[in-house]
Amino acid sequence: MKKCKFFICLILISTISFSCATSKKMDKLKSVETFSLSKDAVNNFILSEIFDNEGDYNKAIDILKKTISEDPLSPYLHSKLAYLYIETGNLQKAREEADKAFLKSTKSVDVLYNIGEVYSRLNLMSKAEEVYKRIIEIAPEEIRAYMILSLIYNSTNQQEKTENIYRELIKTKPSLGYYYLGIVQAEEKKYKEAIESFKKSIEINPYFESAFYNLVNTYSILNAGKESESFYQELLKINPESLAVKKSLALFYMKKENYDKALELFLQLEYKLPEDSAIQTNLGMIYLNKKDFEKAAKHFKNSLYLNPFDSMTRINLITALEAMGKYEEALTEVKKILESNPKFIIALLHESLIYGELGKYELAIKSVEKALETDPSNPKILFYLGRAQYDAKKYKEAIESFKTVIKSDPKNAEYHFYLATAYDKLKDFDNTVKELREAIKLDEKFASAYNYLGYLFADKGIYLDEAMSLIKKALEIEPDNGYFLDSLGWVYFQKGEIEKAYSLIVKAIGKAPDDPVILEHLGDIYYKKGNINEAINQWRKSLEIDENNSKVKDKIREAKSKIKRYIVKKGDTLSSIAAKPEIFNDARKWKKLYDFNRKTIKDPNVLPVGTELLIP
Repeated sequence: MKKCKFFICLILISTISFSCATSKKMDKLKSVETFSLSKDAVNNFILSEIFDNEGDYNKAIDILKKTISEDPLSPYLHSKLAYLYIETGNLQKAREEADKAFLKSTKSVDVLYNIGEVYSRLNLMSKAEEVYKRIIEIAPEEIRAYMILSLIYNSTNQQEKTENIYRELIKTKPSLGYYYLGIVQAEEKKYKEAIESFKKSIEINPYFESAFYNLVNTYSILNAGKESESFYQELLKINPESLAVKKSLALFYMKKENYDKALELFLQLEYKLPEDSAIQTNLGMIYLNKKDFEKAAKHFKNSLYLNPFDSMTRINLITALEAMGKYEEALTEVKKILESNPKFIIALLHESLIYGELGKYELAIKSVEKALETDPSNPKILFYLGRAQYDAKKYKEAIESFKTVIKSDPKNAEYHFYLATAYDKLKDFDNTVKELREAIKLDEKFASAYNYLGYLFADKGIYLDEAMSLIKKALEIEPDNGYFLDSLGWVYFQKGEIEKAYSLIVKAIGKAPDDPVILEHLGDIYYKKGNINEAINQWRKSLEIDENNSKVKDKIREAKSKIKRYIVKKGDTLSSIAAKPEIFNDARKWKKLYDFNRKTIKDPNVLPVGTELLIP
């Protein structure tokens, strides 16, 4: 509501001030006075205006007096002289001339506005009030007079008079009267009354967009968190094209996480207001929440094109780029923020996360340390430092950072969880379990903590019943989580229930197809079932993602030692080898033999004698 008041003040300031151009002054003189001046008097008036514009107020006064001597009854000239006396600091004379002007004024609204301004500048608010009331008597449609009176009453805390002056306006300009009455009531926090006033304004003028805007804003303040969709829908029935209502309803849908309905409205608004950066930002936020990161980034970029200094929209763009794995582009956007504001903590933390994803762990740590220099007591920043240290495999330092954070916020489950993961990296089983149990105690919906503890037990082959219970709890919270499905499958594997394990882990791969651990587990199941060839195949897929996993390499090496081999002899072809009874007993299966030995066979038509083939 304060914005509305400021807007009104600007109107008043721009409309009640005296004109500076001499030609305009003469036009006003002719329009508000009906008297005859001699040529010399007119010249004197013009000369007075020139000195006024040059800031030589004393000369302007002397010359204007000569003009007044020819027409002493002119209220306009007396009001002008009062204005000049104010500029010289002679307030007594200014008051005298203003009084003369007021007494002599007839029904000239323009002259009365000038007199009213003089009284206002002299801080004679009761006299100014009297002048503007006279304007309303003469011209009840003069909205500016009501607005100035409203400001006078506001400045003297006469709220009831402020409301009453707009109730007077309702008689001649009902829609505007109710509108301004609503603004006053809203500023006084009479939100229910304000809503009713805005509604009446809209009933009279269904296309009064400012009234819609103030109505939905006031409604949002009164019903914060309890807004009703039906309220906005009813307003749209009054004016289906109201942009203010559509914006508010779209934002309402966003708060309720109804992103499809919000998207529909914001797309309509985008068509009507293509250069509104806020609409582009909101579209970006909707797509970000829908995990359509390409479209989110597109709209954030559109918003930044319209408003390049909006740092938070740039942060949202960075988030979308990170989600797409476009870390170099995200880093470029971070640098743009830090160029203008090198201490912007959120940007520094994003920089740290990006460096971590790029494997530049020392730079990641430095970014967080810069953020800490700005706000050294902020536990969240210290938490990010711990995460950066963890990524850099500095587990002891990470543990110390997490411990310090926990001292400042001992009931934060996330902090205990990350401390547990650092302990786990150092093979400190007891402290890992302790911190995970604490995280679960603090947050009964912490799915990752349940899963981590359950998998920790399962991987060691201990407390398998508790492990199953913990992981099932995690899946109750996040039933479609592929990693949790894998963990449960691994419990069944450890319990010897291979088919149940197989079913769950195949389902897990459908949810997380590129996870090397899940692929490794599937290989382990195939190996347990005696399908060595398929086990090797799954382990190889795991190695393609995590090529440094020595444990998987050892599994492949051991499995290969148990596979049948065939040494190529003179005249052998893949078809003839496949046709052998001890191989496949089917020449048509030569491709299976070829696929399994691709690293050895460069050309299926060329088999060097002595080549060792593995038989799948």
